[in-house]
Amino acid sequence: MSFSSYRSTRTTKRWFGIALLAVTFGLAVYFLRSKVVELKGLEHYFATLDVSYIAFAIALELLSLMAYASVSYYLIRGMQRRLPYFKLVLASSASTALGNSVPFGAAASTYYFYHRLRRLALDPSRSALVLAGLNILTILALVVLSVVGALGDQSQIEGLVSPIDIAFLAAIVALLLFVVLKSELVVSRFAYWINYLRSIRKGREDAVRIANEAKVRTSLIKVGRTETLFSFAAAILNWLFDLAVLFLMLHSTHSRISLLGVLLAYSVGALAANLPLTPGGLGVVEGSMAVALVAFGGHEVPSIAAVVLYRLFSYWLLLPLGAVSHGVIKYLEARQDEKEDEWVSHDGI
Repeated sequence: MSFSSYRSTRTTKRWFGIALLAVTFGLAVYFLRSKVVELKGLEHYFATLDVSYIAFAIALELLSLMAYASVSYYLIRGMQRRLPYFKLVLASSASTALGNSVPFGAAASTYYFYHRLRRLALDPSRSALVLAGLNILTILALVVLSVVGALGDQSQIEGLVSPIDIAFLAAIVALLLFVVLKSELVVSRFAYWINYLRSIRKGREDAVRIANEAKVRTSLIKVGRTETLFSFAAAILNWLFDLAVLFLMLHSTHSRISLLGVLLAYSVGALAANLPLTPGGLGVVEGSMAVALVAFGGHEVPSIAAVVLYRLFSYWLLLPLGAVSHGVIKYLEARQDEKEDEWVSHDGI
């Protein structure tokens, strides 16, 4: 690539980042305005929210974000690679904000985070494996919390969660555990078929050869069991810190709901957030979580107020935080590019 082409590509990426920020803020403003009517009648709870609760909720969400970044950090360490933790926190924040800003945000978030890992000099195979592990471990952690809630609060879930539902959740846990424990086998097989399908237009023999090369290359990557355990613990903490914000907001609205009832309601909302209906499950999460809280004994208005307050921290706070993180990432990358430009210019003299 010529020097002028390189600079042109860098400029294009920079403008793309600016456009992404503009779209993020535009969607945030649009959806916030659409919620104004729904927030009417809840002013009392907003007006009486203690400042200490706000500070504590922000701190918990930051801890949740750091725990989320730690999942990737330990997975990468388990592959005998090291990446700066601070940069992983920035990438996690920006990718989460992106996922909360656009429809089908999970795909956009995954694509963004993959390119951030590649920019941090992690090879394609390890980057893909980190993304797979990140998604599997966070889903596994959430399902485990759901199972704990379902098994621990039988008096409240009777008629709402059947034994078949519990068995289904247990089967999902078993499947995810198998995928985690046999990650090298699963990922190498996945790499084989992905590369085979991508190369089939070149002919079957070439496709098989390319697929086998990808399979062998991926199977050589070993993930440490200890680091995987740390990653899973970080995934649990990610949900628990976020869940603590919901408990805090329920306490601020004087809602009396059992701990395990809140846990189940939270799990319902977290699963709804992954549905590709609205950005970050906007509207879907609030509705499903509020309905679940009322079903588990909460009063309607305080429960809705608690959920709206919770989403202010777990959803809306992450949008400007992610935008700032993306700006810092682009600034650091621009500085790195300038140093590389100076090196290229000096080397050409």
